[in-house]
Amino acid sequence: MKQRFPTVVFAAVCALQLSLLPSFAAEKLENFEIQQVRGTSCKIQSMGASEWKSARDGDEYKEKSVGKTGADGNFTVAFDENNWFRLLPKTEVVISPATRASGFRKVNLGLAQGRVEVELNAFPKDHEFKVQTPTAVCGAVGTKFIVTTDAANQSTFMCQESSITARSLNYDGKEYDGFVAEIGKDKTLEATVTPGKENSYTSLKTEGGAIPIAVGSKDNKKLEVEEGSRIELAQEQTVETEKVALKVEKGGLKGLNSNYYLVEGNEVTDYSSKDGPALVNNYLAAAKEEGKLKSKLERAEGASESDTKKMEEDLQKAADKATEARRKMMDARDVMRRTVSDALRNTTIRPPSVGGGGGSSR
Repeated sequence: MKQRFPTVVFAAVCALQLSLLPSFAAEKLENFEIQQVRGTSCKIQSMGASEWKSARDGDEYKEKSVGKTGADGNFTVAFDENNWFRLLPKTEVVISPATRASGFRKVNLGLAQGRVEVELNAFPKDHEFKVQTPTAVCGAVGTKFIVTTDAANQSTFMCQESSITARSLNYDGKEYDGFVAEIGKDKTLEATVTPGKENSYTSLKTEGGAIPIAVGSKDNKKLEVEEGSRIELAQEQTVETEKVALKVEKGGLKGLNSNYYLVEGNEVTDYSSKDGPALVNNYLAAAKEEGKLKSKLERAEGASESDTKKMEEDLQKAADKATEARRKMMDARDVMRRTVSDALRNTTIRPPSVGGGGGSSR
């Protein structure tokens, strides 16, 4: 089965809406020029063409083109002197046709693999720019950022100026609310997203400082994920979900002291008591396995009909197991809430003493 590649690939429905300098002619974004070609393995293919051409300085192409580099190659794609991106070694990108919606002209860059550096110094305010990987999409309110993706569904978003927004995608290129992260200057988010058939697993790692991240619905409470933290998420695979299992593998969440949680809207339930950790761990492991099998199926290009059927059956079994683990975890939430409430009721909070010497008043 051939992997479906959404129009442009790098997770974060953060269509970048920049209010920078006055806009230049919109038609300029329909064309680009090749610059600063380095190495011998830089290629360009016009959309619909069967042959690849060597990238050469000064050559001009239209959107709907594909660019790639080998181990020793890199080159720049410039829309004009102020707005460009650079393909680093072992990278493949699709420059998709721009679309117009809600008054914005959307410029899409699909990152199939590798790494791109983006610099936008005078992007028109009525345009949007996004970089999309197979499982995430990123847009900018800033000017400089780097996006990397690999075959293991891992995407890395590094912001160098202003801020960028990243969020998760499924294999059809459709947004779902696994996470939405606001990444500030000099901060990096590493996201491994493995959407399954019925459930999804995500691992997030922060570097360079705390990053506010909404898990589940974009309207859910934003959690401050501290510098150097790694968190794991599992949830139902839907367009929007309010219920997310969360485990802090390393580091922490600002203002919260546990390692296991259930996030529902603006409510965060501590799942660290009784059977909570086991329930969360079971769901995370099951959702992760389901995601791996879904990824395997998506990448099974050229597989026989019998092999494909076997992979589909294995995926369904894994999905059933993960969904059952989610159900058990959700059934226990009221018990967890009662445990927290009982603990609060049984805790006596004594007011500070009044008067000198710390003695009690009579």
